[in-house]
Amino acid sequence: MKKNLILLISIILLSSLAYGQQIAEVKSVTIKSKNLKQKRELLIYLPVGYNENKYTHYDVIYIFDAQNRMLFDYVHSILGFQDHGDKEFIIVGITSPYYEKTDYARNNDMLPAPRYTEPKEFYNGYSGNANNFLNFIEKEVISYINHHYRTLGNNIAIGHSLSASLVIYSILQKPNMFNDIIAISPNLAFDKGRLIEDLLQYDYSKIKPHGFLYTSMANEGIEYWKPWKPAYKKFRKYIKDSLDKVYEYTYAEFPKRNHWTTYPASVQTALKRYFEYYSKNKRYKLSNRKVKVHIKVKVPNENDSVYITGNQDNLANWDPDKLLMEKSSKYEREINIHIQLPAELKFTRGNWDTEAIVEQNEYFGNIAITSNKEKEYTYEITNWNDRMEY
Repeated sequence: MKKNLILLISIILLSSLAYGQQIAEVKSVTIKSKNLKQKRELLIYLPVGYNENKYTHYDVIYIFDAQNRMLFDYVHSILGFQDHGDKEFIIVGITSPYYEKTDYARNNDMLPAPRYTEPKEFYNGYSGNANNFLNFIEKEVISYINHHYRTLGNNIAIGHSLSASLVIYSILQKPNMFNDIIAISPNLAFDKGRLIEDLLQYDYSKIKPHGFLYTSMANEGIEYWKPWKPAYKKFRKYIKDSLDKVYEYTYAEFPKRNHWTTYPASVQTALKRYFEYYSKNKRYKLSNRKVKVHIKVKVPNENDSVYITGNQDNLANWDPDKLLMEKSSKYEREINIHIQLPAELKFTRGNWDTEAIVEQNEYFGNIAITSNKEKEYTYEITNWNDRMEY
């Protein structure tokens, strides 16, 4: 038994040396915000293999209220237990701490200035900065992440409580900032229901379809916060009647959970439904414009046939044996093709057991093409999955 344990540990250590980053990474970055005139901490989760998969780009999940670290940690921890194939995410936690010197609280971030309530009575004056906070998210946070990390341009927001209200409010103020929204136990009754009023009057032609929208409610409005339940019911009815062309809307209710304890169950339900949605609607993430590119692949064996496949019709929609690349020399295969951005692709010898291992992308991540500036791409296949010795 002891010998077997030592052998197992040795295999794990050797595997770590051979394949590099085995553990996901969490970084802390501080932004000095011009919009907020404050310093804000961001928590940035990078998935396993991020540093090795140089050609892979990622969707980004933005989690609000990350000053409660458990909200951020729960999401990146539970993603590994979801049925979503090999898709990975960059996850960004946005903090809203209390600043004692200026008496500035998270509610200032989450709520716009009241319309029907006296400012001093509205959350004891802790409100009114939501528009600046959304500017901070768009112009400073998302801009920073896109500049420093490899992203695909698809942004998902997760908010709880007042930050759930905020991500719904972002539909009105920044309609295309988030492609997909998960709003857990949002307060839709604040300021006498003015958010629902604004949603009823909004011009939804400003939003690029198609997106995913999930809301949930616990026992709010049943045992406490009585106005929440009728406001939430009104919101749900409105969404069903008015937003179907823009969002795929789904909701869940957890009447046996309270406002705080609903978070884990709601996130898990939301992610399950999101991945079901994503598997059906990947093509909605692509631009309409097609770009002509030349793709060349170097192979390890002169007899290797190479098939290219990816996330769109012109890339065979992930069919591994449909689109054969041309043999241009003993060790080179190439193809001229029109693609939509962002394109994601892989190489095989005709089935998924033979997926290629590409130099600088050893963790089998999708190879992404996100820019229309380059017209030629060259990759080197170092081995094939079925020929690896594990």
